[in-house]
Amino acid sequence: MVRNCRDLKFTLAPWPELSLKVQIPSSLLILSIVCFHLPQFLIELFNLLSLICLSETRPHISIVIPTLNEETGIREVLQSIPYRELGQLEVLVVDGGSTDGTIEVAKALGATVISQSQKGYGQAILEGAKYAKGDFVVIIDGDGVYDPREIPKMLGIMTSQKADMVIGSRYLGVIEPGAVPLIRQIGYRLMTLAINFLLNIKITDLFSGFRIFRKDLIRKIQNTVTEPAQYSMIFSAHKQNGKIVEAPITFYPRLGKSKMSTVDSGFRILRLILKESLVGIK
Repeated sequence: MVRNCRDLKFTLAPWPELSLKVQIPSSLLILSIVCFHLPQFLIELFNLLSLICLSETRPHISIVIPTLNEETGIREVLQSIPYRELGQLEVLVVDGGSTDGTIEVAKALGATVISQSQKGYGQAILEGAKYAKGDFVVIIDGDGVYDPREIPKMLGIMTSQKADMVIGSRYLGVIEPGAVPLIRQIGYRLMTLAINFLLNIKITDLFSGFRIFRKDLIRKIQNTVTEPAQYSMIFSAHKQNGKIVEAPITFYPRLGKSKMSTVDSGFRILRLILKESLVGIK
């Protein structure tokens, strides 16, 4: 009898009454088991290492969400962020003084909440960008009108086209019924035509609150952005020769009450257009 052996019994079909008893050294048996499972183990190890390397090399992303009493909307927005797909990620909720449960909801869902030092949508964006550590800074409203699950698509367009700014365009995508009142759509179209003519560019949705910037562009324009921020950013980026492209998105009805004054916003935009035309932006 050979020491450290295991008895293996084989039945020879179709004669079950015949059997063969074989002694196999334990070391050889263990080796055969290891060799049988080794390929699958190596595949799993390779996949794990690939994920580690990918997470280390994937650009860091910062999502900045301006809020003011958006308790309902912020919950929907934060729960819709594709965290696993985006990899390295930080979420910054920049709050302008909410009196509802916006701050509590944001913290409960893992976001970092920053209290604005000054009022204004543009100020919220700039303060969020100041804290942002990412290579790319995503700006998205906290009222649920934009879908964060479209961020990977916009990032793909940004990297493939080597752009400095990507604007999520409602007019290249889909506007859900009731999302934008007709009078506001007409005003948007007229303002867009005026700014496109002034800058000699072709952008379909200058009023979108869903954008992605490269962090270095934010640094260049942060001292020149004024209210209304959405449009001032376009002017400032254009002056820096930043490449601006668009991506089609879906626009949904907002969750909660709107706090934007169409008339007031229109006058501020007109003042901005006149100011930039007087200084000869072309």
